[in-house]
Amino acid sequence: SVLLSINNFLDALRIFEALGNEKEVSNCLGNVGISYFRLNNKPEAANFFKQSLAIREKIGDIKGISTTLGNLVTLYSSISLDSALIYQQKALEYAERSGIKSNKAQAYSNTATLLNKQNKFSEAFLLQEKAASIYPVSYTHLTLPTSDLV
Repeated sequence: SVLLSINNFLDALRIFEALGNEKEVSNCLGNVGISYFRLNNKPEAANFFKQSLAIREKIGDIKGISTTLGNLVTLYSSISLDSALIYQQKALEYAERSGIKSNKAQAYSNTATLLNKQNKFSEAFLLQEKAASIYPVSYTHLTLPTSDLV
């Protein structure tokens, strides 16, 4: 069950804290956040995701930061599009820093999706075009917010 998973992740968290392994502490915090998200306990999920993010930022775990920001975007997309967009902008910054074209293209596309949900169609369209220009090969695999465009 999900509650058993939470208890197991918290047990592992205590072990990794005792060992001083911050990356694994952050992983455990993120997993607890995912578990709370699955239970639809969004405040607890946000709390654990934010704790995980703080550690990942401290240790410079770019991939982990990107993943955790993605979790926060997913969480806040159903609560507050404005908050989701703030986290998505940060995710876009990390995608750009990574230099990985497909990550950058996907981040632009994800940002466009959120803007589209806010009826900011022109901005969303420009970001879709930017995604396609950055990495046209992977663009066919991106999730595009075109169904609501007029």
